[in-house]
Amino acid sequence: MRRTRLCAALAVLLVFLLWLTPVSAASSAQLQLEVEKTILGDRPAPQETFTFLLEPVGDAPMPEEDTVTITGSGKVTFPPITFDTPEDYHYTLREVPGDTWGYTYDDTVYLLTVQVTTDDAGNLTATLYLSQEGSEGKSDKIEFVNRYRAPRPIDPENPEEPVDPEDPIDPVDPTPNPPDGSANTGDESFLGLWITLCALAVCGLAGTVLLFVDQSKKKPQ
Repeated sequence: MRRTRLCAALAVLLVFLLWLTPVSAASSAQLQLEVEKTILGDRPAPQETFTFLLEPVGDAPMPEEDTVTITGSGKVTFPPITFDTPEDYHYTLREVPGDTWGYTYDDTVYLLTVQVTTDDAGNLTATLYLSQEGSEGKSDKIEFVNRYRAPRPIDPENPEEPVDPEDPIDPVDPTPNPPDGSANTGDESFLGLWITLCALAVCGLAGTVLLFVDQSKKKPQ
């Protein structure tokens, strides 16, 4: 009898302890965001450092740092984001524009949706979906493209603005314009040639006439 009571008490104690022990929560899920930087344009481009900013929508969990930087082209990864609850989380990711001369900065804003679900084993999984602000299509990666334009030759008539290589400066005419401002044309050269030819023709005609008169005088009467 005493043994039966002891077993019953142990059973009640075991049930009570199991009731006090919290049920282990589902495992958390982690996700890391990778950003790619591409630089186009003139080479060699100066080594510029680019910054990317991640912002949550609502109370979405965040990584330890909300910005990452990269120098030149390549890839950089944010610290991991930890998710403890199955839910859809939203973020925006953009490039922080710089002020380095010659660079144009990518103004694309990526819209990120992280869908956290629970599998049959009770584990959490995080799936990332990407799109761009103002675009209906989906993106398969986060990429920001910048373009570098090297300094151009200086236009002597407008030294404050560089010369566009696709629209070069016309070469300076070595022949100055007349003092009165009129432009030189080829009419004067043609006129001089015409006067010279006329003079030669007149001289030739006069010589022929003189020769004919001289021969006429030498004939016997």
